[in-house]
Amino acid sequence: MCSYCGCEAEPVISLLMDDHATVTSLIGDAEGRLNAGDVARAFEVAADIQVIFGRHSRMEERGLFAQLQAAGEATEEVATLVVEHRKITAGLSAAAGVRDGAMLKRVLGFLMAHAQTEDNDLFPFALQRLPNENWGLVEEVHQAMLTRGAMA
Repeated sequence: MCSYCGCEAEPVISLLMDDHATVTSLIGDAEGRLNAGDVARAFEVAADIQVIFGRHSRMEERGLFAQLQAAGEATEEVATLVVEHRKITAGLSAAAGVRDGAMLKRVLGFLMAHAQTEDNDLFPFALQRLPNENWGLVEEVHQAMLTRGAMA
């Protein structure tokens, strides 16, 4: 998690960065399990990652990403991140389906790089460029999703 620009002071970004920190910790656990040969436990941890990432990506896409696009900011970058969300979700499912530890490691590495891009590039950019009225809409979406619990 970055800490150079203070963007974590924005509650929505703080929540998203907290998810990244949780996922990063779980990735370390899964990779450690794979390195120790405990493939079954690694995939249990990966299942936890999949749940958190699914909720997280829906929240980003419906909230922050939608408002960036509505404001005409970082539209190509947001489109790329959405494609990455799909690749990560598919990769986690595929690796779990065949119980392929090497595939899981690649997907987890891609997920780490994705989270770092969001933390270090997109979130600071959004904080600087997204108009205040859009932040209110992002917060409304996030609160509605949190209230519903499952964030379907």
